[in-house]
Amino acid sequence: MNQFLMVLYSLMLGAFLGIFYDIFRILRLLINPKNLSVFIQDIIYFLISGFVTFVFVLIMNSGESRFYILAGEALGWILYHVSLGDFIYKRLKNIVKTRQAKS
Repeated sequence: MNQFLMVLYSLMLGAFLGIFYDIFRILRLLINPKNLSVFIQDIIYFLISGFVTFVFVLIMNSGESRFYILAGEALGWILYHVSLGDFIYKRLKNIVKTRQAKS
């Protein structure tokens, strides 16, 4: 497969994993977990992300892991979080605080 397409797909996968991480962050806002719970959630997130990355590399690049694939995935995750992810999280955080104040 073309290297440019692989980087593009890895950027999209990184953004998807960023969205997936936001689900965990939103759950933390809703249930206010303890440190052990956050630790376990992080372990679950990283196991699932590692598995998804493994399957991605296996399917898209015949199992040949390349630095540009992992770098593209990391860059996609970072770009999502400093742009759309930050915006969404702040809005949802305000909504949760407002709902908790009304309760």
